[in-house]
Amino acid sequence: MKGIFLLGLSVCLGCLGLADPVGVRLGYFSGQRFSSNGQRISLQGPTVGADLPVWSGSGGRLKVQVSPSITFGGALRKGNDSDATLYRVLVKATGSACGEGFYGGGGLGFGGAQGRGTTRVRERVSVVGQILGGFALGGGPYFEVGYYLGPNPHRGIGFELGTRF
Repeated sequence: MKGIFLLGLSVCLGCLGLADPVGVRLGYFSGQRFSSNGQRISLQGPTVGADLPVWSGSGGRLKVQVSPSITFGGALRKGNDSDATLYRVLVKATGSACGEGFYGGGGLGFGGAQGRGTTRVRERVSVVGQILGGFALGGGPYFEVGYYLGPNPHRGIGFELGTRF
């Protein structure tokens, strides 16, 4: 299980900066359509993730965090559809310059995929990235929208709600 190894590694790296609050997020991912073994596949489904602080500067306006996530593609649909689990571990950098609460940033890391049922996807580890924007309410709840870059099946848009504690 490559995903479990990547998740464990990210937790260890994230423990370097636990002075800042840890974030937990839930969301929805909608992937772009692609072909795999003659099938047209588009993975959509719930995402579970964390934001583990590594570094914070400029009074908290700049942050670096390790962000592992798991997306359960196809989990909300029944029947003859595409099912695969996506694993991602990104190092994200975010900053706010245009006012309280709004922020933007990006991330770079690794991702893997594992098909479920009859769905076949490439199960190799790939480099993935993310461009994101968000809004935070103080030090607690936050909302993020991000576009994931990289090879299929990772490419697509994600919407996430989270909180820090």
